[in-house]
Amino acid sequence: MRRPDRTVADWIAEGLTTMALHCRCGHFATVKLADLPPALTRTRLGQNARCAKNGGGVGLEPT
Repeated sequence: MRRPDRTVADWIAEGLTTMALHCRCGHFATVKLADLPPALTRTRLGQNARCAKNGGGVGLEPT
């Protein structure tokens, strides 16, 4: 059975505060979870997040 997609609210409830974004070009950024909509899912964030340096997709890691 497939697990439900995690949301920003789920990560905040677990005590996480930031999301690390990593690009293949080596660019790295950190986003505060509190600045994101609570209902935003990992899938939607991954589809929409882009590298500020080259516009490519990024990998996500809640921290």
